[in-house]
Amino acid sequence: MRPAKIDLEAAKALIQWKSLFATEVCERAKRLAAQSGYPDCVTLSHYRMAAKSFSSE
Repeated sequence: MRPAKIDLEAAKALIQWKSLFATEVCERAKRLAAQSGYPDCVTLSHYRMAAKSFSSE
């Protein structure tokens, strides 16, 4: 099976979108950690909750 071709502009947009998503997840995870009383301890659970919060929007 041959790999699918992807338009260069589409690839650039995807990279930008993934970068934005990662930045937003990090920011939300930090806020969740701060709300839990431990702002200096961001856990995997915080990252998971932050990422899942996007699917509920």
